[in-house]
Amino acid sequence: MRPLDERPAAGLTRAAFEAEVLPRFEPLVLRGLVAHWPGVQVAAQGDAAMADWLRAHASPADVDAVMLPPDQGRRIGYRDGVGPGFNFLRNRLPLSDLLNQIQRYTAFRHAPAVAAQSAPLAECAPGLVATHGLDLVDPETAPARLWLGNAITTPAHVDESHNLACVVAGERRFLLYPPEAVSHLAVGPLGQGPAGTPITLVDPDAPPTAPGQREAHALAREALLGPGDAVYIPPLWWHHVASQRPLNLLINFWWRAPQAASGLDALLHTLLALRDLPEAERAAWRTLFEHWVFGATPERFAHLPPGLRGLHDGVGPAQAAAVRALLRKRLAG
Repeated sequence: MRPLDERPAAGLTRAAFEAEVLPRFEPLVLRGLVAHWPGVQVAAQGDAAMADWLRAHASPADVDAVMLPPDQGRRIGYRDGVGPGFNFLRNRLPLSDLLNQIQRYTAFRHAPAVAAQSAPLAECAPGLVATHGLDLVDPETAPARLWLGNAITTPAHVDESHNLACVVAGERRFLLYPPEAVSHLAVGPLGQGPAGTPITLVDPDAPPTAPGQREAHALAREALLGPGDAVYIPPLWWHHVASQRPLNLLINFWWRAPQAASGLDALLHTLLALRDLPEAERAAWRTLFEHWVFGATPERFAHLPPGLRGLHDGVGPAQAAAVRALLRKRLAG
């Protein structure tokens, strides 16, 4: 395990972020990126001040939340580690009610772990949108989302979007693994993760005795982020996130091409359609995927007249909508 790469956030422009950071396809810690946010300033006054400040800005809108009973520990996952089912309860409640729970649980010797996850900031605390944005992203395609809880851990999982995660209060430990670590992470079943995306069954802090754990540990990159710090996480990088204080607040920004379809949905359908075919047929499909998807270049389809290139000439919004309509029709049949 090694530290995540870091870069001072001072002076980082959107142009530099898009030209120097995104093309690397590597995670990067940006220390102090949001140190100017009002919430970060309030966090320096303590948890009580932060709770009062956030409660004053909270709307009555419900947010999605999870709660782990004390006997299930603080790590979101499958019931008793192996399932079936998950080890947490889902709820919808106003942000102010969740804050009350978090504060009440500080008096418990063995408190439940609770968190609001991926709550749209414009809905749960709309007054903070204007003062808690980023110049590095487009607010239209990367709206802010809020994550609030006590000490709770989300195991390593993948997202399809670019992610800028900014710590406002508390402390979060990030462990990141490159996409190729998938074979060492003992990943759970596709389509059955707590939030839809697959999660690892491996506890990175347990002794590395199971097959693959040592390899995963060697690939891991670690960073501890405090108020004002941020981390950029590229798509499909596995990330384990542990909130470590009695009150932790994070605001993140996800974005991807507006017309981009879900690769995870495509993976699920590919598994359904191809996995159990005879090896010779799967090899043939592998060739076609390489030709039309992974090895596609403009030169490969230069033999086609412009009017016949279709999807091979790039996918715009109109083409994406047409393909989605066709897929809906075929899948419905």
